[in-house]
Amino acid sequence: MVGWRVLLWVVIVLTILAFLYAVRGVLLPFVIAFALSAILDPIVRKLRLRGWSRPASVGAVMFIFVGALVALASWLGPVIGAQVGTLRTKVDEVATQVLTPRPEDNFFVRWNPVVQAQASESTNQIDTLFEEFSPTFEAGWLAGFTPGIRRQIR
Repeated sequence: MVGWRVLLWVVIVLTILAFLYAVRGVLLPFVIAFALSAILDPIVRKLRLRGWSRPASVGAVMFIFVGALVALASWLGPVIGAQVGTLRTKVDEVATQVLTPRPEDNFFVRWNPVVQAQASESTNQIDTLFEEFSPTFEAGWLAGFTPGIRRQIR
């Protein structure tokens, strides 16, 4: 007896979900209209209780709401436009950097002696680090670890 009720609810929920999926392209304006009416209706009711007629209270609330939207858009419009312009410039710079081939990006070209002779300074961070600390590495490897290894071998 209970099984058919559960099956009925599953069928109803699946039917509603299929309907919502089918109308998903048209559903957004209706959801926005419902949300706006739920937000603005209490203001209209308060104006009605103060003696305003329904058309006058709806007109006043809509006028104030649209005016607030226009003010917000005129305030945020230039800011968003500037940010979009900056984003476009940055994307162009990154695309240019990515698409421009450099010899130091290719491992085989970078270790070519001819290319090394042409580039007197290495721009790679790892190469710069190795060049800067090479005396420390050589001293540590040859002086520090070799006697310890000899003691362990004996």
